[in-house]
Amino acid sequence: MKSDGEQRLPAQRKQGKNLFEQTKGFADRAASAANDALTNATTIATGFSESVGTAMSNTAVAYLDTVNEVRDSLPKFKDIVAQAARMPGVSVNRASYLSTVLGKRYDRRIIQAAIEITPARAGITSRDIERAARHSIAKERQRTTLISAAAGIPGGMAMAATVPADLVQFWMHLLRVLQKLSYLYGWGDLVSLNGREPDDSKRAALVLFLAMMAGVEEADDALRSLAILRVSGAREADLRNALLREPYNSAVAASSAALSSRLATRVTGQVAEKTVPIVGGFISGKVSNASFNDMAKRLHKQLKTYGG
Repeated sequence: MKSDGEQRLPAQRKQGKNLFEQTKGFADRAASAANDALTNATTIATGFSESVGTAMSNTAVAYLDTVNEVRDSLPKFKDIVAQAARMPGVSVNRASYLSTVLGKRYDRRIIQAAIEITPARAGITSRDIERAARHSIAKERQRTTLISAAAGIPGGMAMAATVPADLVQFWMHLLRVLQKLSYLYGWGDLVSLNGREPDDSKRAALVLFLAMMAGVEEADDALRSLAILRVSGAREADLRNALLREPYNSAVAASSAALSSRLATRVTGQVAEKTVPIVGGFISGKVSNASFNDMAKRLHKQLKTYGG
């Protein structure tokens, strides 16, 4: 007769076998679930990566398409000048301007002489002319910076459409500061505007001055030559006639071509600036501020060397 221990042994063995099989089944199911989870995660990650890559690729294509569209729609520099010259508010009246910036320090007789001849010949000190020039540069720089920054705040590819308009307003404020400083340094009405289409001689003068402000060497050389004619006693009508002949004709053409090329290059940066919400407005404003400041300071420096 078997003892109690011997009788319980088969039952314990069977129970252990069942427990082993249950544990093995659980492990197999856990491994299968883990493998399925890994497969799903890999699939999701791959899909996400492909989606991001596609989105980035689409964004890059859209950006390049936008740049090309803006470049294609961008008018030539001489046409931008013509547009800017017709904008409301671009004209600066010489008599009114000189009276405003110099009237607090000089009596009416001296101011009238400054309007009729030149501020320097009327007795206005170089220090006061310098002060008025710096104030005028700061005022116009602030205006164009605020407009450029405001135009870029919303962001998005649609903002790229504002690039040509922003260029025109930028050059419009350069035209305003050009008129103001030319009045202070005795260039009379050679570059004055009245809101109408400039004639050929005035357009030539505007292109040369703006190109000189942008650092185009041919324009600076031409204006130095014109300045020699001016200080030697040539009348304003003589200067206008000279601008329509050689070597000024060639200098105007070279200056216009150089600036048209630079504008096309600058468009790429402006599209990028304006497509980023909020930050794009800040960047656009900073770039406009720096560009305007450099160009206006170059104008100021050169006008002083040309003589007043």
